[in-house]
Amino acid sequence: MTQSLMALLLVSTIRQQEALVLVEFDVTARQRVQGAAAAAGGKASRLVGKRVQTG
Repeated sequence: MTQSLMALLLVSTIRQQEALVLVEFDVTARQRVQGAAAAAGGKASRLVGKRVQTG
């Protein structure tokens, strides 16, 4: 019983860490898209936005 509980805790913490990494990646990707939009204008931002959403 204790071993299965420890395994569940380990899996849940790993999943939480993966979620945090995904959130951080999403934030940096959005910042890049916003930077590209500011630099190149609306047309480029739409292209970059589509790439980020599909990727």
